[in-house]
Amino acid sequence: MPASARARTLERLQTAANDGFPHAQFNMAGKYLRGEDVPQDFRQAQKWLTKAAEQGYAPAQVLVGLMRLTGVGLPRDLSETAFWWSLAAERGNDAAKKAAEALDPLLKPREVVRSHQLRAQWGSLIRDLAESANQRSNLKSVNRDLQTAAEEGDLGAVLSMLARGADADSIGEDRRNAVLNAAWRGRNQVIRLLLQRGASTELTDEAERTPLLWAAINGQTSAATELVAAGANPNHRDADGMTPLIRAAWNGHEAVVRTLIQAGAKVGARDETGKTALSYAEREGHAGIARLLRDAGAR
Repeated sequence: MPASARARTLERLQTAANDGFPHAQFNMAGKYLRGEDVPQDFRQAQKWLTKAAEQGYAPAQVLVGLMRLTGVGLPRDLSETAFWWSLAAERGNDAAKKAAEALDPLLKPREVVRSHQLRAQWGSLIRDLAESANQRSNLKSVNRDLQTAAEEGDLGAVLSMLARGADADSIGEDRRNAVLNAAWRGRNQVIRLLLQRGASTELTDEAERTPLLWAAINGQTSAATELVAAGANPNHRDADGMTPLIRAAWNGHEAVVRTLIQAGAKVGARDETGKTALSYAEREGHAGIARLLRDAGAR
């Protein structure tokens, strides 16, 4: 990914995390855990994960519990692991439910007592905060509604689902998320809103295609522009080894090709068959695109 794209992503996530959006805080924590575009810092990761977990964001609760279990970034504490995983399980997180069930026989009596004390002290407050956000809605249903509203470009419904606690990064049918659903249909306002809330640009579907890849495939120039401005990777490869540039060139989407070149797409990238964007443009008779690619250094 070009350095400029990474910088835009980091700036966007930092803003959204500071504004209190839990999925942005979770994504920010991931950067600190991996040392991706920031120095690896487990304390910073723990800070952002805890902020998200305290808002009832189940993926963050699972990860805080895992850090407590392994002692990575936080002191090992099985009581806290049990506490966070039980809260995530209540939020409908299947992985947390299975993990909590597996952990239960391993807990010492004092750890069970401590976990119950934490639940008594903090659990109801965290649940109340989460429930006030989602109005006791079924989260799986709300997440599905968000993905549908994003695909349909219903901005009001998207805002409503987010206010009810929907996870902007949740994955639905065919492993598609709301940003991807909005991108392939060119729902630019929805894309902008989700990205401002800290949603990821890089989650992929079953074919390993990102929102930018789908915008490129379908010739959604404005969507592609929104995504690259937010830091989307113009060089991500799908399951066929194709980049957004190759897809756009093959399908004859000249404006998208121009946008991707300006965003730092590698014009010489080859797919699994050895073909480049220029190869496809020439084969399909897209003379204007072939000219653009040669001007950008393609051979």
